Amino acid sequence: MKKEELKEKLRKGLQFTADRIKETAKLSQLKAKVFSLKRKMNSDFTELGERFYELYKEGKATLPEDEYLKSIVESLENTEREIDEVEEEIVRLKAKEVIEKELEEKREEGEGDREGSG
Repeated sequence: MKKEELKEKLRKGLQFTADRIKETAKLSQLKAKVFSLKRKMNSDFTELGERFYELYKEGKATLPEDEYLKSIVESLENTEREIDEVEEEIVRLKAKEVIEKELEEKREEGEGDREGSG
């Protein structure tokens, strides 16, 4: 094989590799764009669902006669109730901690008063 033929094969090989790299980069760029658009779409769907649910709770929207949607709304309502119950328990526990801390402080003050007078 002559030197010129080798150079030509090498040039073609490098060109092929460069073209493949460009194609791969373009494909990756397009896939990233699709991913980004799908993520935005999911965000919009979430926002739409949240807004519909708010309107439904306010009585400004009615639920279509669709069992699947009804089950989702029912699940949301159950989850909201559960969140409320857990948050109430958190408030109770925090209040209990505050009361116990105040009682402990009063007890310590009482013990200090007795020690100082005795």
